Amino acid sequence: AAKSGRAATPEVSSWPHVRGALGLAVDADGMRAGQLFFDLVDNPQFDHRHPVLGQVLNGVDVLDRLVDGDVIEHVTVLP
Repeated sequence: AAKSGRAATPEVSSWPHVRGALGLAVDADGMRAGQLFFDLVDNPQFDHRHPVLGQVLNGVDVLDRLVDGDVIEHVTVLP
C-alpha cells in the first residue's frame, strides 16, 4: 500500500473490547497498523488503546471456528 507520508491518529472509542467486538490494531506510536481483529474473549486491556469499530450481533459462534490462515471473504454491515 502506498503511504502519503502523513500519519493519522485513530479515533478514541468508548466501546469496550468484549467478545465479538471488531477492533482496529494501533501500534505503539498510536498510529493505525491497518489490521482489523475480532475479540474472541473480553479484552479490557485493549480498551482506549485500540478503537472498536463494530460488534458481531449474530453468529458469534462462527468466531470460535476461525483458525489461523482463514480468510473472511464477505462481510455485511448493517446500519
